[in-house]
Amino acid sequence: MWFGLILFELIFDLIDHPIPYLGLINTMIILIEPIRLTIASIIKKKDGAWIIGLGVITTIDLLKTLGNFSGANEIGGIIVLEMERSQFSISEISRIVESNDCTILHLNTTVHPETGMLTVTIHINKREISTVVSTFERYDYHVKNQFGVENFENEIDNNYRNFMHYLDI
Repeated sequence: MWFGLILFELIFDLIDHPIPYLGLINTMIILIEPIRLTIASIIKKKDGAWIIGLGVITTIDLLKTLGNFSGANEIGGIIVLEMERSQFSISEISRIVESNDCTILHLNTTVHPETGMLTVTIHINKREISTVVSTFERYDYHVKNQFGVENFENEIDNNYRNFMHYLDI
């Protein structure tokens, strides 16, 4: 287990983000990750003396906060698309999702360093995502992964079992 001390002023000097809360999270990741700290104590110098005990940030707390910020605690499905950067249109993606009576809870983009392809991760508010996935495929989007309930396949499987049961009678 690694412990570290982080100067209170250093945190706020490093925050360069229009949303201070997100800037604080990014700053903590920048400070904690490279040296693999598991806990960081926040200290401050006042009147020439160090004040220890302003607070503690653990990697677990940091992960929980990131999870809450990313909507990980919301119920729904996740769709991962892969595309060229020039093909990315958040308005079109939003229109496709909303045309299936769903709402985007969280959208994240990352660029693959070797290929330059853009990976778009969409968290939507419904678990049943087969209609949204089929709409993306109809508009020639490459659906890389999907995580949710596929009622369509379950319905086919159910119909198949009922048909086999009917044939046995």
